[in-house]
Amino acid sequence: MSRSRVVVLLKRLGERVLWDTEQTGNVCPTEVGRIGFSVRFFKGPYTHLRDRIPHAVRFGIQKPVPRCLLSMRVRFDERYAELNTGAKIGSKESDIYVLLEHHSSGTVRRLVDRISSMQDEIEVVAIHFGQTANTGEPLLGVTDGISNLQWSRKHDWGTYSRWVYIQSEDEETDEYCGGSYLVFRKYRIDLERWWNDNLEIARGAKKHTGARAREHILGRAENDSVVENETGRCLPRLPDDSEVLRAPLDSHIRQANPRRVGYTNFGAEVSVPDFRILRRSWEFSEPYAAGNDKTHRGLLFLCFQSNIQERGFEFIHDEWLMSKFCGTRDSLLDPASGLVEPIAGCYYFIPRWTSYPGDVFFGG
Repeated sequence: MSRSRVVVLLKRLGERVLWDTEQTGNVCPTEVGRIGFSVRFFKGPYTHLRDRIPHAVRFGIQKPVPRCLLSMRVRFDERYAELNTGAKIGSKESDIYVLLEHHSSGTVRRLVDRISSMQDEIEVVAIHFGQTANTGEPLLGVTDGISNLQWSRKHDWGTYSRWVYIQSEDEETDEYCGGSYLVFRKYRIDLERWWNDNLEIARGAKKHTGARAREHILGRAENDSVVENETGRCLPRLPDDSEVLRAPLDSHIRQANPRRVGYTNFGAEVSVPDFRILRRSWEFSEPYAAGNDKTHRGLLFLCFQSNIQERGFEFIHDEWLMSKFCGTRDSLLDPASGLVEPIAGCYYFIPRWTSYPGDVFFGG
């Protein structure tokens, strides 16, 4: 496809998706529509050598490829049937990702119809519908909300901005500053195993089953309170969330953000860098396959960050969740638990734009 044709399609896509969104200043990951671009957009479909290509090879793009755009490869994905080879990971990619978010499902579906009406010009490879947990019983029994970092966004914009948006010191081309990297990952959850009274977790001499095991794995009780490690009692919420420091060190809420302290492979205590991501997550329920009455449920996990590998999703996943930084791997996401299975995912770059989405790659 020619450069001029891609520009026309991006303009049309922008008109159909972002028709009621103002585009000034930094991209805002929480508005109605956002459009992201993957490594495939710049370098083509997956090959085992693609990530080694330093420049774009498609559509006459002359600008540098955003440096965090690589194939999604994180620790232990090779243990999952859907993601256990590079080719399978590549098959989950799309050139472009359109994120639609609205309180009205009807509005989202109308926007999806707008995109689908372009199928004579573009190929829609997948549509993922999700909803917030407050529309029913939360999947795992706790309500974690669809987003975090709300306090920082309101009261500490400088820190929030460093976490979420590319800065001038991030070794990216100047035109990419103010943009954000999006990680999309789809998790299927074995709810039958999760809600089984025989669910068990052992830590040293302690063994927990059923509801107590679920509390230890998450670090939260079903009333959303943090569970104290030593006593198992529910702790009152504090303004600075410091009660989380008393949750089990190997619980999910501590593994995803160790908060101050962790351990090397040799048991030495080390301080933890303050790395955060802006999380946006929705629950999904869908058939396994056409004609199959069985459904599977899980989480559409999305997060925004200024850097994926060095202080964002990959670092948090590989160095905290899937290592023994907190003494053991995260009991929720550890492949050995059999509770959660990633089945799709890709990295995208969401740039700032003036005329149409992606104009930064084509010179306006």
